[in-house]
Amino acid sequence: MSSGARPIAATFVATPTLTVSKAGGLGTVNSSPAGISCSTFCTSTTAKFLGGTKVTLKPVPAKHSHFVQWLGDCGPVFCELSMDEDHEVEAVFAEDPRYPLTMVKTGDGQGLVKSKPAGIACAYLCEAVTVQFYSGQVVELQATPRTGDTLQGWYDCDSKPEGRCIVLMTDARKVTPEFGPNARLDEVEVIP
Repeated sequence: MSSGARPIAATFVATPTLTVSKAGGLGTVNSSPAGISCSTFCTSTTAKFLGGTKVTLKPVPAKHSHFVQWLGDCGPVFCELSMDEDHEVEAVFAEDPRYPLTMVKTGDGQGLVKSKPAGIACAYLCEAVTVQFYSGQVVELQATPRTGDTLQGWYDCDSKPEGRCIVLMTDARKVTPEFGPNARLDEVEVIP
């Protein structure tokens, strides 16, 4: 058996690095094939891919955020890379716009007004309140009259199912519940 030197062939495979960062609002970024997974609160992550691998990145905005654009080695809208070299990209998200919803009570009575989602909570002595809601949110306001009073109506709502006020936030809005005293029996006019 020969103990002389023998040639050895070695093959090196390049594994370029993909670095993904995020800016602005909240969202996630994932890759296909798997490797990049940057969750909502992640700000930056890296992964290595075999040379020549085609990698597609997908941005998924969180609730009340939207995707703006890609920066770096990707185009502004789509991100597909050939991993022939190292790449750096940034996904830019932004928070959705918000609009004010103003609720102003009117009338001679009193009542409580609360909203879903939470934000407006106006007790008996509260006369008006303004709260910011996200564009596209549907806000439901519920009025509860004080004992001895009644809700006489809502004004400037998109709809009023069963005494509630429904508002779609597409711009600044103002709604008005009217509270008044219950009519007492001796105040009711009897028509013969």
